[in-house]
Amino acid sequence: MQKKFLTNVLLVLVLNVLIKPFWVLGIDRMVQNQVGNEAYGVYINLFSLSLFFVMILDFGINNYTTTTIAANPLRVHDNLSTMFTGKIVLSVVYLAATLFFGLVYGLSGEKLELLFLLCINQIIAYFILFFRASISGLQRFKTDSFLSVGDKSAMIIIAIFGFYLFQHSFSISHYIYVQLLGYILALLLAVFALRNELFNTKLTFNLQQLKQVFTSAAPYALLALVMTVYTRSDYLLMNKWRVDGDIQNGIYAVANRLQEAGNMMAVLVAGLLLPLFSNLIAHKSDLTSLIKTANNLLLIPGILVAVIAWFYHEPVIFMLNDTDPASSAPVFKYTMISFAAMCMMYIYGTLLTAMKKMNILIGLALLAVCINIGLNYWAIPRYGAVGAAAVAALTHSFIAFTNMYFGVKLSASTFSHSYWLKLLTTLAIGSVVIGFASFFQINVIVATATGVTVSILMMMFLRLFNLQELPLLFKANR
Repeated sequence: MQKKFLTNVLLVLVLNVLIKPFWVLGIDRMVQNQVGNEAYGVYINLFSLSLFFVMILDFGINNYTTTTIAANPLRVHDNLSTMFTGKIVLSVVYLAATLFFGLVYGLSGEKLELLFLLCINQIIAYFILFFRASISGLQRFKTDSFLSVGDKSAMIIIAIFGFYLFQHSFSISHYIYVQLLGYILALLLAVFALRNELFNTKLTFNLQQLKQVFTSAAPYALLALVMTVYTRSDYLLMNKWRVDGDIQNGIYAVANRLQEAGNMMAVLVAGLLLPLFSNLIAHKSDLTSLIKTANNLLLIPGILVAVIAWFYHEPVIFMLNDTDPASSAPVFKYTMISFAAMCMMYIYGTLLTAMKKMNILIGLALLAVCINIGLNYWAIPRYGAVGAAAVAALTHSFIAFTNMYFGVKLSASTFSHSYWLKLLTTLAIGSVVIGFASFFQINVIVATATGVTVSILMMMFLRLFNLQELPLLFKANR
């Protein structure tokens, strides 16, 4: 079982590294270059609206499905019968809530139609995740691995044909239809993979079972909602508080693109950490070694990436985008600070989640909402995308450091002062090397390679990095 799980983890990592960053940095970037910042700003605003109530689409069903079927594969038909019905109900609620919010927000006509299509995309995406949860519960790990990139793979192929067919007339509506077709194809693949189980299942509505699942998932859904507010509301506020809101959102989206690609990889590591933390907590084992390993894999690289972005924001953005890169470059500096903070949050927020400290996480997230919206009320009208990015960096840093404080304190991990000194020394030296490279106008690729190499050597010299700790990440699902 452990060997099978390890193979699946490696396959998922490889497939996601190959496909998802290409979607964000390739296809999505090409679309924005084609349609321009203003049109793309409209899209990213509508996309953010479609995410606002997206936690309704799951509400704990996927996690319940995986654990239930994994414990007893014979229950797959009963689970599919009840949970599929629950997913339909949740989809209707999500669609109604999002469209009503869109109307209150002021959408009408074509924009409301595009929001409807984006909602359909989200609904299909979450049905794919539901079917994948069943497949994973049945231990069909290889199938699940390929389905994890099925939607984006299909979208990439369709988008390439779309660019060829429509060329200079390619629009945001075309882009949304590309996503819709990709999701439909991925859904059909998921249904085909589960055809034997689905075609022998009769739909039932078990209110008691659904109520049990929804009740247990309510704190996690509330946390997801609050986090969505402080991570996505800046796009919505920009549109309302700036006359040029759509253009500013397009500028902001350019600067955010590399952060989104990095987050895709960071989330994969966080997904490995959650069961591992949970397992160690259940056995009352010391968490210190695993936290140190997570710091090496996420925190140190995240901060170094932010340092590189700070000193080399202009050449990086000019390489990534053609639509007014000069306006996006100053924003990029702050978005990558957010990325570094998110890497910290993925470690210590995941730790708090494994410890089931939901009250702390929700309380901190509510404070983050107040900080974010309060500061954006001042910053967005004056500074636009730069102001929103700076506020986002401050908000995410607040969440990161408070999560770290409570995570270390409540887990009773034994960190010595020398450990933190070694960590800070490694980051300081790596940052200084990159800063000097920028001062002497050394190429960004050379500077990055040098900074990373020096940092790795420092980690080995100070014994922060231990190869023997890496297998820990692959023992979460014995």
